[in-house]
Parts: sequence; C-alpha cells; structure tokens
Amino acid sequence: MMNTKVLAIVGAVAMAASTLAVPLTAYATGDNPNPVITCIQTAVTTRETSLITAVTALGTARTTALTARQVAVNDAVTALNTTRTTALTARQTTITNAVDTLNTVWTTALSTRQTAINAAWNLTDRVARRTAIRSAFTAFNNTVRTAKASQVTARRTAENAYTRTMRTAQRTNATALRTAETTYTRALNAAVTSYTATRRVVWTAYRTARTVCSAIGGSTNPILRDDSYNGEVNDN
Repeated sequence: MMNTKVLAIVGAVAMAASTLAVPLTAYATGDNPNPVITCIQTAVTTRETSLITAVTALGTARTTALTARQVAVNDAVTALNTTRTTALTARQTTITNAVDTLNTVWTTALSTRQTAINAAWNLTDRVARRTAIRSAFTAFNNTVRTAKASQVTARRTAENAYTRTMRTAQRTNATALRTAETTYTRALNAAVTSYTATRRVVWTAYRTARTVCSAIGGSTNPILRDDSYNGEVNDN
C-alpha cells in the first residue's frame, strides 16, 4: 500500500515536471507555434518598427531644421559682410576723393600764391608791393581754409553714412538670426510633439494588442500567468 502511494506521488511529480519542461512555443497543438507567443511577437515587432520609424523621422526633422538654420545664419552673415564691404568701399572712396580735392586745391593755391608774390616783387611801389603780397597770402589762406572745411564735411558725411548703413545692416542681421533661431525651435518642437504623439499611439496600440493576445490563450495559459508584460516598461 505504501509503495503504491509513493509511486503515485512520484508519478504526479514527474508529470508536473515534464509539463513545466515543455518549451513555451509548444503549448498549442502538437508542434505548432503557440498562437499567444506569435500574437505577442507580432505586437512587439509592430511596436518596435513603429517606434524606430518615429525616431528616424524625429532625427530627420532635427537634421533638416539644423541645416535650414545654418543656411539662414550663413545668408545673414554673408549679407552683413557684403553690406559692410560695400559701405567701407563707399566711405573710403568719398574720403579719398575729399583728400584728393583738398590736395589739388592746396597745390593750385600755392601756385597761385607764388605767381602773385612774384608779380608783387615786380612792383616798384613798396606799399603796393606789400599789399599785393599780403593779398596773395590772404587769398591762399582763405582758399585752403575753405578746402579744408569742405574736406572735413565730406569725411564727416562719409563716416555718418557708413555708421547709418552698418547700424541698419546689423539690425537686419540680428532680426534674421532671431528668425532663424525661432524657426528652428518651432520646427524642432513640432517634430518632438509629433514624435511624442506617435509614441503614445504606438504604445496604446501595443497594449490593445496584448489584451487581444491574452484573450487567445485565456487565463489558464501558462505564458500569461503572473505576466506584467515581462518587465517591459512603457516609455511614454
């Protein structure tokens, strides 16, 4: 009697052990794959493929936004440099012309004064000679003084024009840089928002699919016992 009971217990244990030793993929009928595992694998594959696609799209959007920002910044800097070069050239040309004009007037005035002084020394009347020489110097000084004033005015005008041009160009450049940064930020935020929404949809669909998979095996399916998505963590 005792041996019969022992054999029965040993037989039950052996049967339970053989049941636990059966691979998960053999819990369907015969050697067919377990439909629950197939369902879960399909759900996981769909989820991961969708997340990979979403992450790839996010990366592409980020790269595109960065490239667009860099192009806009380069264009703004190029425009500023072009304006600066043009303004510098205009200023230099104006100042050079003013200096050349002053030198020409000065040289001409010196020649005129020299002629006038030589002519004065041909005068025999001392008073008339002194008056003529004084008049020659006075005329020279007046001419040079006027030329210097014109040159200073031209230089000041050129400097002011350059300053105004560069101030406007710098404001335009700053606006372009801000616009580029704002456009980049908005594009990136939109891409992140789209990715986040897609990720939520993917995980929701996956949870729904897991529910469907659970219904296939029923509550007695060994795969589903104490199953909390097998340690999976929703990355929402």
